[in-house]
Amino acid sequence: LAPGVFDKPHATVREAAYSYTPACGSWNGDAVLECTSEGTLAGYMAMHGSYADDLSVKPEFQGRGIGKALICGVAARLAKQGQAEMSLDVRACNLPAQELYKSLGFGIEKQHFPGFYD
Repeated sequence: LAPGVFDKPHATVREAAYSYTPACGSWNGDAVLECTSEGTLAGYMAMHGSYADDLSVKPEFQGRGIGKALICGVAARLAKQGQAEMSLDVRACNLPAQELYKSLGFGIEKQHFPGFYD
């Protein structure tokens, strides 16, 4: 895992990772934590403060623990900055993400439907 900056390869990973257009605010120039494999960007996580805006892993790398490593890496960085919590939104249809977050101890604070979800 290494810090990076969102650019075209990150947008390509995001596009490949979802069967729908995710409602992410991260874009060119935003800070990310990224995971590479043999020089290929496998996945990344973008944060806005303590809000997880975007976690994307290329389909061919999914199921290998990359998402979990990125979440834990970001959580460790937030803890070093004095942030005790991380927040996020997960679409109801994204069951793999819900299971991943649940396995890491995340809970549902409230069920809501943000206006940026279609």
